Parts: sequence; structure tokens; C-alpha cells
Amino acid sequence: MGDGDTIELVINGDLIDFLAEEPFVPFTKQATEAIEKLERIIQNCDRGSKEEESVFPALAEFVGLGNKLTVLLGNHDIELSLPAVRRSLASALTGGRPARVEFVFDGEAYVIRDVLIEHGNRYDGWNAVEYGALRAYRSSVSRGEEPFPFQPPAGSRLVASIMNPLKRRYPFVDILKPENEAVLPILCALEPKLVLELKRVAPLWLAMLRTSGKLGRVKREETFIASGMPAALPATEASGAVLEPARTPDNPNREHTFRSTNEILDEAGRLADETLPQEPRGRVPPGTGQIAVGVPAWLSSGLGLWDAVRAGAAATRSRLLSRALRAQREAIGTTFDLDAKDSPYFSAAERLHAAAGARFVLFGHTHLAKSIALPSHGRYVNTGTWCPTMRLPPEFYEEEPSEKTLEGLTQFIMDLADNKIAHWTELKTFYGHIRLPQDGPTRVDLCEVKPDGAIKVHPGEPS
Repeated sequence: MGDGDTIELVINGDLIDFLAEEPFVPFTKQATEAIEKLERIIQNCDRGSKEEESVFPALAEFVGLGNKLTVLLGNHDIELSLPAVRRSLASALTGGRPARVEFVFDGEAYVIRDVLIEHGNRYDGWNAVEYGALRAYRSSVSRGEEPFPFQPPAGSRLVASIMNPLKRRYPFVDILKPENEAVLPILCALEPKLVLELKRVAPLWLAMLRTSGKLGRVKREETFIASGMPAALPATEASGAVLEPARTPDNPNREHTFRSTNEILDEAGRLADETLPQEPRGRVPPGTGQIAVGVPAWLSSGLGLWDAVRAGAAATRSRLLSRALRAQREAIGTTFDLDAKDSPYFSAAERLHAAAGARFVLFGHTHLAKSIALPSHGRYVNTGTWCPTMRLPPEFYEEEPSEKTLEGLTQFIMDLADNKIAHWTELKTFYGHIRLPQDGPTRVDLCEVKPDGAIKVHPGEPS
């Protein structure tokens, strides 16, 4: 860096995971309770860490040197939209001293010249935040009035009520990619009776559809904006309700589709009761989290749910699982490719590039790093996650699995059942490097930090 150059660190959402802190709720509405969670998270984050690996002291040192820190909200930390919670975090980072710390917390994108940065949950129907209702909630609370009925995203409700309890038994559900095509069949191979629980996500699925409906302002497959939509279903609605969604112009057969799915699940449930021992590995918490997204992929795999619940032996279940994974072979095999288009996020990046004039679009949210060229020397970059992830070995979804492969798949399932997942996980750390020279074009690169500390650059705009 030359004299006069400055550094800005942009944390692109989900810095604080309020959803993962007990008590598990989709949104901690009381600022005092949210601050208590925030303080516990900060304390626990760096407990036992080496000095050079401590997160919050490093951020405090960074802003203390006069650098700028910009924090965007994601879908796991919408509590930071509450003024008192923001002030508490800012104080922890600055020690109460003046510093260059900025929060972007009401759904805006963060734009720097020809670079547009946002978390990306806006393009995920499960996790789009109703920022208009959230602002109304803060406004009413600030006056001591009756709180406006803000409803957190359906995905947050899934995490709080279903995913968190399930993760206690099967931690891999949080790190296995891709969720849609792999988590559901693997869970059902572990616990065939999980198919009985699928209907418990139905009300949340319906709430997601209401949030992500066709609005007319933008194409449904590209973006989701929740303001102005009908209120989502209350979190306390009966979990086993049969769906009766209204037909919509973009899908006049939607009601029939959901009724058919429920009929399939009912049939699977009856077969499970008839053919499986009761609770073969102990009680699994109701619901299956990301299964809600993966049901269509599972049903399209050609593997009937009744096949899964009939399969008692682990080896038989492994063969059925192999068949399901092979049916999703293309999606599973390209999940971690940096240039694999991750619709709807890439579609959103294309639209923003064309309509908003953003040459470079940076997202997070998906936990999958991407670097894909856009027209006019632009680029879509996703910075992935700094948490470990789990990917399936290619032989698990190959066209003609050998007996050795099936044995390996059986061992994989047994390891997951016993939470022996370290062997199957890896940590890849990416970040986006944005350079904004005063006398030259913007450059954006996706950078990977290797285990030895070396930086591998996945180039963006050529020099």
C-alpha cells in the first residue's frame, strides 16, 4: 500500500449468530436480552483462542488504528437493527472511543463506486427479512407503544425450533453441502422415520411461499422482497396442519402440488409404523430443517419415500441413498466449483449488474465461495464461510458405484450417526479483496487463505 491509502473491512452479514445462542428464538425482540446474548457470544468466541486468532480483540485493534469497519446485517443477526444492541457492539469494538464503525442494518446494499455488497438473504425466500415491519417494530417500541407485529423469516423460525435441536444430535446438518440435494436423503438414511416429521415444516414452508410471492417489481426467481406481503403464519400454528395455500398466477396448481406431497408423506408414515422398530436410535427432534428445501429434490430423485422407510438394514439404506445421490449427481458434483452458477444468487447479481450499474457484486449467505465473470469485465463474488464444511466424496454419487464405494458410504453414514465428522470436513477460508485506486479501474479478487498462510488469488478484473 502507498502513502495515503486506507483500509476498510466490510463484514458482510451474520457476524453475530443470535439464532445459535440459547434460549433459541427466531428473533430476540427485547434489547436487554439481545445484549446479554451478544455479550455471551463475544466472551465465548475467543475463549481459549490463541492471541493471534482472537476475533474481537483483532477487530478492536483494527478500528483503533484508524481503519474503517463496516458491518452489514445478515439473517442471523437482525437483532443488530435494535439501536441499543448496535451501541453495545460498537462499544465492545471501540471501548467507547470515537472510531470509524458503520452499520448497514435496514436492508440497503452497501455501494462503493462500482461495487455492490450485500449479504444475499434478500434472494432467499426462506430468509428474506421484512425490513419495513422491522422498522415499524423499532419505531413503536421506541415510543413505548404496543410493538408492531414483526415476524422474523421462516428460515429463522426453522433454525430456532427445528434445526438447533436437530444439530445437537446431528451436527453435520449445519455444514454438509449442498443442503437441498444431500442433507435430506442422508438424514433419512440415518433415521428412516424422519419422513414422518416432514409435515411439521409445512406451515413454515407456506409462510416462506407467502413471503417470496410474485410482487411485480422484480422477477420472483431473482429476488425476494417481503414488504407489503401478507403476514406470515404465526410461529405457534399447529405443525401438522394440511396445507391449503391459495393459487397464485405463477402457479395455479400449487394447492394440488402440496396436497399430493402430503398424501405421499402420509403413505410413508403408515409404512414406517408398519415396518420399522419404534425409535431405533432414540427420539429425533421434530422436523428436519433444510429438509424443507430439499423435499422437491428428494422426490425428484426417483427414490420413493416408502422405499426408505421399508429399508431396515444399513447396507440396504446405503444402496438407496446412493441411488438418491446419483439422481442429484450434477448439482452435488458442482456445488463447490467456484464458477458454478448458484441460482438465484447469480441471477440476482446479473440483474444488479445490468440495472444498478454495479460492475462487481459481492454476496455471502450461501457458505459457498464463487467467482464468476459478468459482462463488461464485471464479476460476481461470493465470499463463502469461515466455518468448516463437509462435501461428499465424488465416488459416493458416481454412476456405477462399486461394492467398495457402497461400503464406504455405509461407513460414512455410521460415522455421521456417531458424530465422527472431523475426517469428512475441511476448512477453506475466502475473502473478497477490493482495490479502488484513485487513478485506475476497480479490481475485485476472491482470495483464499491456505493452511500455511499463503494467499491464493482467484482473479477478478485483469490488471
